[in-house]
Amino acid sequence: TYSFADSQTIGEEGPLLTAFWKQRGYKRIYALLGDNAWGHVIEPIIKDAVGKTGAQYGVAFFALDQTDFRGVVTRAKEFAPDALLITAQGSTAETSVIAHATQLGLRAPMFNPGNYFNIPTWRAGFGSYVDGMYFAGLNLDASNSPKFVSEFHSRYGHDPSYVAGEAYDQVQMFAFAIRHGGYSGPAIRDQLAARGAAYLDAG
Repeated sequence: TYSFADSQTIGEEGPLLTAFWKQRGYKRIYALLGDNAWGHVIEPIIKDAVGKTGAQYGVAFFALDQTDFRGVVTRAKEFAPDALLITAQGSTAETSVIAHATQLGLRAPMFNPGNYFNIPTWRAGFGSYVDGMYFAGLNLDASNSPKFVSEFHSRYGHDPSYVAGEAYDQVQMFAFAIRHGGYSGPAIRDQLAARGAAYLDAG
């Protein structure tokens, strides 16, 4: 009832991944997904994207509150994948899974349907572990929000990632909804739904 998408989702990225995987001729693709609501929501989409390539598909979920992922990574390695898709929304669990995959000798190309590489702390924490990774998420187009980008850079010393850009967008959407509908859950929801429907109708 209170969920909405404010930008592209894995549903839009799926066909792009399918086309890329088919072009590369991958025959075995394995997904390592966070064991949370988001991981379970996107799993059927990823399975469908892999299925459209004709490749064999394997999947494992990992808990976001753990630190040792050698077991789940070993299962992925035993599958002998040509490609790995890993996502847990930029969490420390995600970074640990990627590190363990590299340490345990999983040499398959890794894909992340987010794009946390532009977050300096995320990138610095990974070092060489991200070498060869593909990021399928958004990039922030600074030309569309020069004031936001300039103010963010002045405060933090670097340009914002798409995560910061999305958060800024979301705050602006909520502010708009509150101005036009009032400060209550149903009012905000209804304003967002109405504006979203109008946007979709406009093409």
